[in-house]
Amino acid sequence: MKEIIKKIIRTIFFLFIIVVFFELFLRFTEISLPSYVYDSPKFGRIQKPGADYFSILGEGFGMGKVNKFGYLGPAYPKNKDKEVIRIALVGDSYVEGNYLFDRQHYRYLLEKKLSMLIDKKVEVLNFGVGGYNLRDIYINFKKRVLEYNPNIVIIFIREGNFLQKDANPGPNLELKNGSLKIEYKYKNTKQYKLRMEFQLLREYSIGNLIKETYEEYSRKNYGKLLFGKLYSIFHPSNNLASNNSDSSNVIDKYYSINKVILEKLSEYNNSPIKIFIAKSNNYPVYYDNLISKYHLSTIDLDSLLYKYSKGTEILNYWKASGETGHWNHKAQRIIGNYLANYIYNYFYKKK
Repeated sequence: MKEIIKKIIRTIFFLFIIVVFFELFLRFTEISLPSYVYDSPKFGRIQKPGADYFSILGEGFGMGKVNKFGYLGPAYPKNKDKEVIRIALVGDSYVEGNYLFDRQHYRYLLEKKLSMLIDKKVEVLNFGVGGYNLRDIYINFKKRVLEYNPNIVIIFIREGNFLQKDANPGPNLELKNGSLKIEYKYKNTKQYKLRMEFQLLREYSIGNLIKETYEEYSRKNYGKLLFGKLYSIFHPSNNLASNNSDSSNVIDKYYSINKVILEKLSEYNNSPIKIFIAKSNNYPVYYDNLISKYHLSTIDLDSLLYKYSKGTEILNYWKASGETGHWNHKAQRIIGNYLANYIYNYFYKKK
């Protein structure tokens, strides 16, 4: 009996060593890392402070670290010096940009060039979170971004942000008597409870790999399941094609809430905080009319990128993989330089 117990203990010990070795192997080779996002009771899906990220989306390649405050880029604290010009970038994956290095992101380029133009310290904070719709973006703006005392907020909104459903469980907006109210009903959903049960699993490379494997299996992405990130590189697919699809026949069931969100943003028109809406799609005309009605300042990135592409070069095309998706490196440089010049001309250029 003692020999059997010893064998069981030895087996458990060696299995433990194998698991630890495999975990370390995945981390150091960065084949898989622990999830860099988690489900916050206050914000829903959000980046995890201090987490490493490594990303190949079949587009670009990116790796870095979420700062200790839980957003991307340098760790600027909530309080800032009066002389510092602070800019907050808010939006979805087009702002998050984890498919490239921070030094290639327009966040870095905007910060560097504007600092040179105005000869002051500029801090640009990246609050983008992949998969966010307009309701998520607004909650992020109200509950998190404003705490960092920005002078300027640039909210990047694509057409899809108006229409898309909630991809992950998180706080949502309800419209009651013409006012917006943040509700937290998602905490009672099966999806949220299941994610919370597996929250610990995602803290490890092995666990996160198991989670991703299960997700690919459930989506029937068998090629990616077998060959991993290499499959995305050698078998490109237009994984963001739906972002540019014709939405003329889509029922805009979020219009009433979106309308009030734009109205609430207009309340900052006379505030010390200046808000810009960065447009990267042609919106339905009724949203353009609302933006004009509420006198919201806009930055037309769609026309900008079309101008630089001369109508022939696609600035969301990734040559190495043949993938079409987020803005590529050239587009990042164009946007970063343009935003720096735009802000300089808007606030600082002598007339």
